[in-house]
Amino acid sequence: MISIQLPDGSKREFPGPVTVAEVAASIGAGLAKAALAGRVGRGEAARLVDTSYR
Repeated sequence: MISIQLPDGSKREFPGPVTVAEVAASIGAGLAKAALAGRVGRGEAARLVDTSYR
């Protein structure tokens, strides 16, 4: 089980590996269409990745 915490503090859980695009789609169709990248990690270790990143 994968648990992802969003910037607003809410959490999404997925049964297995998930791409940034799939996370965006779970939030909304508009975001899935507009998303170009996602931030992975926290603080200084955070990095930007494209939507195909799993």
